[in-house]
Amino acid sequence: MKKISILILIFLFLGNLALFSQDGEEIDFLEKVTEPKKQ
Repeated sequence: MKKISILILIFLFLGNLALFSQDGEEIDFLEKVTEPKKQ
């Protein structure tokens, strides 16, 4: 049981990191797209 709980915690941790990294990339992408239009 301990091994399963540890695997779940690792999976959730990696999942949260993936979500945060995706949000950061989307924000950077939107900024890069809007900057040329403003100029």
